[in-house]
Amino acid sequence: DGTLLDKQHKLQPETREAILGVIAAGIPFVMATGKSRGPWVQDVRRELGFTNPGYSLNGPGVFIQGLLVCDESGNPVQQLTLTAQVIKDLNQFAAKRSISLVAYTTDDRIVCSKTDEHTDKIIPFNEPTPEAISEEGMSLLAHPPQPDVYKMMLMGDENKLARTRPDLEQLLLGKATVTKAMDEMLEILPFGASKWSGVAKALDMLGYAPSDCLVMGDGENDLEMLLQVGKEGGVAVAVGNAVPSLKEAATEVMSKSHDEGAAAEALRRFVLGLPD
Repeated sequence: DGTLLDKQHKLQPETREAILGVIAAGIPFVMATGKSRGPWVQDVRRELGFTNPGYSLNGPGVFIQGLLVCDESGNPVQQLTLTAQVIKDLNQFAAKRSISLVAYTTDDRIVCSKTDEHTDKIIPFNEPTPEAISEEGMSLLAHPPQPDVYKMMLMGDENKLARTRPDLEQLLLGKATVTKAMDEMLEILPFGASKWSGVAKALDMLGYAPSDCLVMGDGENDLEMLLQVGKEGGVAVAVGNAVPSLKEAATEVMSKSHDEGAAAEALRRFVLGLPD
């Protein structure tokens, strides 16, 4: 969302054709996303003509900001999770400030103490529907037999989250990483993790170097990925709707937004070598 998919969270026809062209050329196409392995994955795969079981296209899949990496059959090959202490700290932090908090669990669910207008904003993205498991249920996460947690996300008013972020980063200093994919959401990842860590794992699985790679992004959560690939001589693309810091890090900045076919144009120009 914000890069490959349009405002309706769909593949535009020209993007679909560009991706199919990349796949037909035998070039691995890796979906690297902050989203979970939700229903949206199968929708995209069906749009591209994939009918076999799986969670990726013709290469690995990178999900939940790089915390979950799967092979072509959907088998996890990398899973990074939050510590029980960080989960406890975040539950207390959110409750004290009356901020909604959701957790992305290792059994492909999104859970919260209670659903509200903020947690419901996940629904249009075709992710797993947030489930209310009570405050006690949230406190038991990462304690067997309950599942571990890939990431947690604070959700609420953008101004309130912006004011809260310095306190959150101070609380989690040296214990977890804070990032942002879009407004009204702050994501908390295992310490040192980023989408780049998942992409690096996918490249290693494929036998490619960053210099062989094109990456595209729009948000703060894509920053490390673009910086690393650009530094190593690959193509780092920021779409037209990207945040300023990402455009500064990119080797190529598209004039078009994700809703105007930026991804399709980048694939045609920098991967398939086709004219604009």
